[in-house]
Amino acid sequence: MSLWESCFVECGGGIQRRKVTCVHDRKEACGPQNIIARPSDIKHSKNSAVYITSDWSKCSRTCGYGFQTRKVTCNIVTDKYIKIVSDKQCNEEKPENHSVCQDNPFCPVWRDGQWSECSVKTCKLDGIAVQTKEIHCNAENNQTITLPHNKCDIKVRPQTHRQCINEECEAIWKTSKWTLCKPRCSKTGKKTRLLSCVWKHNKMQAKDNCKSKPKPLLRKVCRPKHCKMKCFDSSRYCSITKLLNMCRYSKFRERCCATCTNSVLT
Repeated sequence: MSLWESCFVECGGGIQRRKVTCVHDRKEACGPQNIIARPSDIKHSKNSAVYITSDWSKCSRTCGYGFQTRKVTCNIVTDKYIKIVSDKQCNEEKPENHSVCQDNPFCPVWRDGQWSECSVKTCKLDGIAVQTKEIHCNAENNQTITLPHNKCDIKVRPQTHRQCINEECEAIWKTSKWTLCKPRCSKTGKKTRLLSCVWKHNKMQAKDNCKSKPKPLLRKVCRPKHCKMKCFDSSRYCSITKLLNMCRYSKFRERCCATCTNSVLT
């Protein structure tokens, strides 16, 4: 430890300071775990009012210039207590409570490339594609050193995607082939087909981009082709059906197919 400095005031209460450090026998600095009974580095006269400062806060920035602060209070110091009082009661000049700091002069910076072409390969919406570009976090003093993105300031991170106008990004409805007419052996039937939304230029899925466009028909009425089926009578009253000329009704024709067919042929 050093010798006591001169008293801060010539009369009244004052303060003297000295430098106290912990060292090993090898004259190297030691940590808190090595300190058993640290001598005081401040000596006050009775009822003196002096400024007491806290430790400096961490620098507001990990690189470049930042700020750090500390608490500075005027205190009356006695053998029994320390009391915070108005700054007017301290005769010494008030220490600064803020300071400029610079832990590392070089800050990592974002480097970005050129935007990609507004291509139909990146269609996103009907008439709109997406452009992209690469970004890197580099050391300010050496652009060849690439750092993890979390080392650069996320608040000023460059944009990596943006929309662009491309009229070739046109979404259209695509239909499948019509199914066969069903049911097969009847006077009328129905055909159906599937529908999907695709990009016109490559027929890839375009999700919901066809919503505003009219949908093609998915069902239509059709006439089945003539169906050759086994024709037989399923009712024992078919002869009566023929006599009463009931074969003209489809219900009776189905039950008395053989009888009604022969009646038509004869």
